[in-house]
Amino acid sequence: QNQLAFTYCQVPIVYELREVDQSISVSYANNENENINGNALSKEMSADLFSRSGKIKEIRVCFERSHFLF
Repeated sequence: QNQLAFTYCQVPIVYELREVDQSISVSYANNENENINGNALSKEMSADLFSRSGKIKEIRVCFERSHFLF
């Protein structure tokens, strides 16, 4: 509930509506996680995603519910 999931460059991306500030959580294949405040991936993360390197296991994006009209 309150989620939308799809894959991009073979990486699952999950959008989730929550009652928190916007953030991005990146899960890596080596089981490490990196949390990002804001709405953009770094240049290095983007390169890993677009090259389909297999380093990124999942990206989870949280949006604050109040930013939407419903």
